[in-house]
Amino acid sequence: MAADLDATTEAVNIRLRAALASSPPPASLAALADIPLLLADAHRLSTTARLARLELANLRAAARATLAAHHDGEADPLAYLRDELDATETGR
Repeated sequence: MAADLDATTEAVNIRLRAALASSPPPASLAALADIPLLLADAHRLSTTARLARLELANLRAAARATLAAHHDGEADPLAYLRDELDATETGR
């Protein structure tokens, strides 16, 4: 996703420079000026969503491991979940 966003950003920057060179109307200039900011927001949100998906996947895996450990009669099946929660809270 980040590579796609980087390629899109570069393509937009090329078009933005071309548009600015053609002396667009003032209203267009204001809209064009927002594009880099919107792309930066899109990149930030994409990164945040990717990290949230990874955190969720890790927590789900720990929950499954906890259930399997309980089923297998392990002494401390919640250790898997505690470890993952600790890792999540400390930011790994």
